[in-house]
Amino acid sequence: ECPARPMFQSVSMPSTEWFAYSFPNRRNDRPVVEITLRFLPADEMRYTMDVAPIRQCLEKGGILRPDEAFPADPLPNDFTGWYTGLLVQTALLFQSKAGHRVC
Repeated sequence: ECPARPMFQSVSMPSTEWFAYSFPNRRNDRPVVEITLRFLPADEMRYTMDVAPIRQCLEKGGILRPDEAFPADPLPNDFTGWYTGLLVQTALLFQSKAGHRVC
């Protein structure tokens, strides 16, 4: 089990919606996953902007080596931008580890 800060144990995560397109669609000729994050104004006070627990999960799962940089690019300082940037960089990490060329 990945480590979690005590504050995350009693609080649900922000609303996340995802939909996998199995066939060509309006945005791509290949299957894709579309993700929507919905943050409430109070979420900023409920969740810390800390990569350490996520990094530990990725390392424990064998996805990230301890010597690899993560996130690869600096994250924005605003709450919504930080979480969105982290989600995007995590998705790119998964794709890269699966052998896909990621630009």
